[in-house]
Amino acid sequence: MSDPIITGACLGWRPPTTLTPWEWAAKNVRIQNSERSSHFDPEQTPWWKAPLECAADSDTRNIVVLAPTGSGKSTMAEALIPYVVSEDPGPMLYASQTDEDAQFWAESRLAPAMKSCEALAALWPEDRHKSRKLEIIFPHMPLILGGANLSNFQEKSVRWLYGDEVWTWKPGLVREFLARHHDRWNRKVFLVSQGGYVASEFHGEWDKTDQASFGWRCPNCKAEQVFGWDGIKFDRIEVDGKLDEQATADTARMTCGSCAAEFKDTTQSRRALCNSNMGNGSLGYIGAKQSLRGYRGFHIDSLAVWWIPWANEVLGFLEATRMAKSGAVES
Repeated sequence: MSDPIITGACLGWRPPTTLTPWEWAAKNVRIQNSERSSHFDPEQTPWWKAPLECAADSDTRNIVVLAPTGSGKSTMAEALIPYVVSEDPGPMLYASQTDEDAQFWAESRLAPAMKSCEALAALWPEDRHKSRKLEIIFPHMPLILGGANLSNFQEKSVRWLYGDEVWTWKPGLVREFLARHHDRWNRKVFLVSQGGYVASEFHGEWDKTDQASFGWRCPNCKAEQVFGWDGIKFDRIEVDGKLDEQATADTARMTCGSCAAEFKDTTQSRRALCNSNMGNGSLGYIGAKQSLRGYRGFHIDSLAVWWIPWANEVLGFLEATRMAKSGAVES
């Protein structure tokens, strides 16, 4: 008969994974309420591979991400947190806009994802009082969630920091948040947001990075370029002397800045361009400048999100232009 102590030790001790964080998440994490996959699928959102790899990169301490609504920012957190708990544990603080936002996300998305993760089954606290709405005390690490405010940040000392929608935080809170790692040698900070204001604390952190943007490679001339509005072309369609915004938007296409090749606004075309530059050595990202040591910055333009038609972007542009001309938008 086997010794129960040895059996228990074998269950609790295992070598660290050889998978990258996104490979591990693809194997172990189930995503709640996803329209595209029941599991974390990095092939659906390839722009998250590089930021997630930073979690296992000992040379990177601060990761700043600019990403649009609908690109899967919450999904990245749902992939990262189980990885941390299972493979690289340490006290972790997750901060959202408010306590209510953090609680809703934790209950509706994070908790179901973590409880369905078999890799965490043996780590889940047996005492139900150690698993609360905004706090899980695992045997080997605490996970604390809450809104971005001083009361949640004070007296916390953690290794992992994850800030969500940081552009909404009040002045001074980013500084307080970053102080929570107390200069640990193995600290990791993720600041994730839609955007930010110039001269804000979040913008200051972004300025320290290489400001890399997710890009694509022209299949014709092989030129590497970032996704951006400058690449979108469309024809102005008028009916009875008036602009037909929908017909105009429907002419949207992506144009290569090098050879002027044009690519239609179809799901197949958008997805092909999204994956076209993943072999560039930086998982599709193109750096803009030298970063400070230990910093990485990732920007995902909404045009890179392949399930969103480029025509939608053109419609938004046309509407904004029309409203500005009518005086509905302040300068």
